[in-house]
Amino acid sequence: MYKVILLLLVVVSVTLAQDCVPNYCHTVRCVPATSCPPGQILKRRDVDRCRCCDYCAIQEGESCENMSMNTVCDEGLECDEDDKVCRPNNDVRSVCFTTLKVDI
Repeated sequence: MYKVILLLLVVVSVTLAQDCVPNYCHTVRCVPATSCPPGQILKRRDVDRCRCCDYCAIQEGESCENMSMNTVCDEGLECDEDDKVCRPNNDVRSVCFTTLKVDI
């Protein structure tokens, strides 16, 4: 029982730790995303959600086999590891996107 509670606390701590800290985006160098290939849509940066750069969002059913640093499956989707296409994420939380942090 204690192990389950400890695991739950660790998961909650890691989830909360993904929040943006003030001025986080000032440390990120963006790769320009001005247009996206077919099956993807351009999403504008959203600093409040730790998305410091514009990015291409792959739509449901589209290939995610060759994702780059500024390309991700759209919100509510995740890359299926078996067939390499974006599928609905069964998790009720929104997907957290990873950005490349570069010291300037």
